[in-house]
Amino acid sequence: MRLLQMPFNNLSRCSGLCLFVTVYISLFLIAGIILFGPLLRNSRNGVVILPGNYQFSKDKLNSRSSEYFSSLGAFTQRPNDAQKSSKRPIEEEGINLILRSTFDFYWPHSYSTLVNCSTLQEISDTEFVAAGWTKIVYKGTFRGKQVAVKTARYNGRDVQECQKDIGSSKTCFERVDAKILKEVVLLTDLAHENVVKILGFCIPDLDGTATLVTELGEPIDTVRLLQISWEDRLRLVLGIAHILNHFAHSPLGPLSMNDFRREQFVIVNGVLKVTDLDDVGIGDPECINDDICQNITNFALNRNTTREDSDTRFPSCINFRCVGHNSRTNVWHAGQHFVKLLLPIGAPENLKPYIQNLIDTYEFKKKVSLYEEVPYILQKTQEIVDLYKSGEYMNTSKDLDELGFKRISNADLPGMFDYHCRNSISAVSCVISVFSEEEAAELCAKDPDCKAVVLSKEQTWTGRTIAIFKNGFNSPSVEEGFILIHKQGL
Repeated sequence: MRLLQMPFNNLSRCSGLCLFVTVYISLFLIAGIILFGPLLRNSRNGVVILPGNYQFSKDKLNSRSSEYFSSLGAFTQRPNDAQKSSKRPIEEEGINLILRSTFDFYWPHSYSTLVNCSTLQEISDTEFVAAGWTKIVYKGTFRGKQVAVKTARYNGRDVQECQKDIGSSKTCFERVDAKILKEVVLLTDLAHENVVKILGFCIPDLDGTATLVTELGEPIDTVRLLQISWEDRLRLVLGIAHILNHFAHSPLGPLSMNDFRREQFVIVNGVLKVTDLDDVGIGDPECINDDICQNITNFALNRNTTREDSDTRFPSCINFRCVGHNSRTNVWHAGQHFVKLLLPIGAPENLKPYIQNLIDTYEFKKKVSLYEEVPYILQKTQEIVDLYKSGEYMNTSKDLDELGFKRISNADLPGMFDYHCRNSISAVSCVISVFSEEEAAELCAKDPDCKAVVLSKEQTWTGRTIAIFKNGFNSPSVEEGFILIHKQGL
């Protein structure tokens, strides 16, 4: 009892300052035990808690990441002069610190992935695909499926420009890593049919390289785009309309594609998908009046119009935000980089007025409210798709006999009379999708080289039939389910 009373008896002998220091130290020790006790226990046990509730041994995690990065090449390793003196894993608190300081948002919670720091070593057959200002992209194989692997590029232009400005290699490397982290967050929060699917990621330690793994898509090449069928290009334009709508109403707020180029997209099984999100802007720009919004929008669009040109052209400053700015700039760039290039060439004649109306909307020539612009674009794009699917754009009511053709069921001309024609989806033969036998006959009648058409059992994404046009005709072979039409008199 005397031992318990001794400290309190001595308090009377302390000055006020002594009492204050004693209480302060006691509170500090208690707070330290509460806040850092779990962290010390995890560290003592050699366990790392990663986002998504993954737990790995520090030694195992670091050795696996080192093994994987060395297999990808020197670009994925930070230069030695930027190595930190102590290695430790990046935990969720550290990631959030980077994201908050750079982009003002948080790491996603309750997120599990197929590829993580533990399974990353299973990726094999890695090949270099491309290198940009910030990232290097490889393709590889993970459990039999091809994947894209993105890592930070420490000798890229972003780092070089950063080093010129601030001179600190370590800070510049962390900024590049932060862009990878930002992309992980955005791909998670913006999951959509037209956003590339994230398969996993690994953030091994502060000295390692942040790695992102996604589904693999086909890069978009201008020449290749013009070689695919008009129908497939229509599918890409429909994808653009869905992306614009998704970005205008995303769970993070209105988004802007600050680097809206074809290189930021890929094609996965015929579907257009956004693949590069590290330069996406979140939220409409800040303002104090409408004139600032006008200047910001003119700068983004590289235009010099005034509010007097049209009262619907510029976003208004509402609650200190240029509301509608991001959607408007996305619409403009989408029209310039995709729609004007993809839709007019090779379009069915009767659909051209609908296409021109859509292009006019992308170029702000239609009197559509700023806030209705993106929904209007999606509606009009879907209208063109529906007309094409249903065959309503066709203005013929003639049957095969009136068009001068005969029909043979279960017949084919395999490997015979093939020739190349305009708008073909094949490089060696004339292959075009048709809505009906009558449309096939009508197209054949307009082509002086065409003598017959074989309608296969294969269909396109719109449900149209794949037809093979022939420049000759003789005794056909039997092919169940195929239909052969040929000009009369042959």
